[in-house]
Amino acid sequence: MKLKYMLSYSWKAVENRQDRIFSLLNVLSVTATMLILISLSGLLYAFKNYSESILNKLPLRIEIFKPKDTLLQDLSEIESKILRLSGIQSFHKRVPTLVSFVGSGKTTGISSSSIQGCTIPDNEPYSLVDIQGRSVRFFSKEEMKSPFSEIGFIISFDFLKKLGHLGQNVYFEKKETWKEKNLPTYLTIKVDQKSDSGIPIAMELNIPIIAIVPVLERGDYMITEDFYNLLLNWNHAFRYMLKDRNNQPLVKIEPEIVKAFYVLTQEEGEWIENNGEILSLYQRQMPMKIYLDFAEIEGKFESRLVIEPVSQRLDFAKLSELEFNLRSHSMLKNLAHFQKEEKNLEVQDWKRFLPIEYRHQYIQASLYLRDRKFIHETLESLRSMGLFASSPLERYLKTFSRQESFFTGATIVIFSLVLFLSSVVLFSTFYSSILRKRKEIGIFKAYGASSFLVLILFYIQTTVIVFLGCISGIAIGFQTGIFLSKSLNHFAHLSQGGLEFSLPLSSVFGLTSVMLLTSWIAVFIPARIAISVDPAEVVRS
Repeated sequence: MKLKYMLSYSWKAVENRQDRIFSLLNVLSVTATMLILISLSGLLYAFKNYSESILNKLPLRIEIFKPKDTLLQDLSEIESKILRLSGIQSFHKRVPTLVSFVGSGKTTGISSSSIQGCTIPDNEPYSLVDIQGRSVRFFSKEEMKSPFSEIGFIISFDFLKKLGHLGQNVYFEKKETWKEKNLPTYLTIKVDQKSDSGIPIAMELNIPIIAIVPVLERGDYMITEDFYNLLLNWNHAFRYMLKDRNNQPLVKIEPEIVKAFYVLTQEEGEWIENNGEILSLYQRQMPMKIYLDFAEIEGKFESRLVIEPVSQRLDFAKLSELEFNLRSHSMLKNLAHFQKEEKNLEVQDWKRFLPIEYRHQYIQASLYLRDRKFIHETLESLRSMGLFASSPLERYLKTFSRQESFFTGATIVIFSLVLFLSSVVLFSTFYSSILRKRKEIGIFKAYGASSFLVLILFYIQTTVIVFLGCISGIAIGFQTGIFLSKSLNHFAHLSQGGLEFSLPLSSVFGLTSVMLLTSWIAVFIPARIAISVDPAEVVRS
């Protein structure tokens, strides 16, 4: 009965005509405070979930490099030591590559030092997405049904700009600058085969582009280790055995030119005989064997300028270049077009060339972890070995940690401020109410009400006000938080689904408890004044 009376009295005190304005002010104060507490807490919680979603999608990978000044010759020397570190799932060594590329013709030349590439092992779980959003990878030996993994390049978008295939005003982020352009499907490289005399014989080779990706973390391009080994041990016979992922030859099989010759007039022959140093110059530049010869045709002798390959074949482009140079001399400007002797090519088998020697150093590696918690410990251990180690996960963790610390600190400051202001409002209104109710409180005490009972009445009244304010504050706070999260997503163009406003029920109860406790503390002093009222003095007055 006493509890029912106390609740009834407290409710009437809240809706009393004289105190109604103060009660409304208190409810609005609690509502505004809870609105801010709920909306900011929900946004902070959404930011943590957003950060976690991004971190969960990042590979647990560390890139390792052997600095130039380290005493290590090869990462293989400390591979066993690395694998003993905690949390290691797998270790994949790489080789930095040196491939000579031919530009698009729009560039005057490409500096080899400005191009960096590396190999990628067959078994590395590397995840790449091309500029169209498709997942890409190299095919393995088994998929290619070949002694070698797939022959081709995975290149970065900016590498096309380096080679001159795209202009410098083209940017991946601005799709409109490149979506209408015909992107290349192959790259031209130079390969060298050593002749019997030790002189390198160069040729150009078109290699398919497997994929163009927005960015490669370590270099401009990646190739399989098998492909790089072929380039290091190149033989021109290889080109007709190379196949793409559709089992089609990369190079069209054509008859080989084994000899070419020009039939000379008497004047042309005499001029060349008297200017033999010109032939020596061209012979060094090409390189080809160029010499004068005589042949008997149907009982007649004719003078010939003969061109033979230094290795197995003649390059048609080089022959055309030589002819252009010869015609630049006035005595040879009417030189007849060359004739050629050809033989049908016999495509050889890889068995003849295997095994191919591996002769390179592993000075790069990718290290994969089992769990994110090992990232800092592993990085510190690797760096203590004198290695350069980096991970995108480390950068994201540092970035999100700084942002979370800032947002948490700002939220705590705002929470403290709004709770203080709400306390001031509650203190002021309850203090004013008690001054007006001194006689009523004195009568209560004169009828035998204890100081504790009077205190409980004020705390019940405070709890009713907080309860009303919290209900409205939570409802409005959730709507405000949802609106703010959508606005932030639109303004900041956040990826991965952006901020999704949410707040666990336990957090809602926790914030409500903080609001209630703060309110009780705020009305403690006015309540103390109430229970200190002397009933005899109040009644006499």
